[in-house]
Amino acid sequence: MHLNDYEGLKTCVMAAGELILEVYETSFEVSYKEDHTPLTQADMNAHELIKAYCQEHFPHIDFLSEEAEYISDDSKPLAFICDPLDGTKEFVARNGEFTVNLALVEKGRPILGLIYAPVSRTLFYALKDHGAYMQIHDQEPIRIHTSTQRNKFKAVVSRTHVGEEEKAFLEYHKEHIIFTSGVGSSLKGCIIAAGFADVYVRYGPTSEWDIAAMDIIVHEAGGVLRDMHHQSLLYRKASPVNPYFYVLNQVDNQWLIDTLVN
Repeated sequence: MHLNDYEGLKTCVMAAGELILEVYETSFEVSYKEDHTPLTQADMNAHELIKAYCQEHFPHIDFLSEEAEYISDDSKPLAFICDPLDGTKEFVARNGEFTVNLALVEKGRPILGLIYAPVSRTLFYALKDHGAYMQIHDQEPIRIHTSTQRNKFKAVVSRTHVGEEEKAFLEYHKEHIIFTSGVGSSLKGCIIAAGFADVYVRYGPTSEWDIAAMDIIVHEAGGVLRDMHHQSLLYRKASPVNPYFYVLNQVDNQWLIDTLVN
């Protein structure tokens, strides 16, 4: 993808964020999907905007979204994978920790990722082999890097999905993890990419649109996002469900995962 095209996508996800904020400031209604996850008008407004932009400007690229039936057009070698509102539970709770996620995938791996946090107006983005960046509102983007921490780690966990396995991991490594914070949505990966935390492990169900953009942002910042067998995750699979995975600031710290309590 040409870098000029990239700028338009940045504008698109930020515009979707503004639509989300318009609903956020009202007494919106909440419905529930078949999997019991919440859905609001903000999810759908952002979905429709991003879908329309991508299909108008990139008709040769497939478009897959959490808010549409998961049917991949295999005749198209590239695919956008979108979560128009990641962290709808955080949106409903009004804690501000929700994002707009958009990734571009080629041959099963993300080559571009954008994550926008509307409340703080912070954009995280990465393009393959071009590094990872953070841009706050209209300020100049700054290149971000994961921390070089090798011990005394800071961990992030899901604000609403902390299971027994995650608790066991934190307990097992209590001598190595000095601080743990609950964070919503894909912001967990962004915080690690920016060097503010070091480790995140996730057991339990997630989908491709939850982490595809996070994956390349973490990678381009110097970290790793892998499954529990230290393999890179693949996207645009027959099913969008992810395996369990972890995010680390440095690949050399994978010993944390090797000593997981199962």
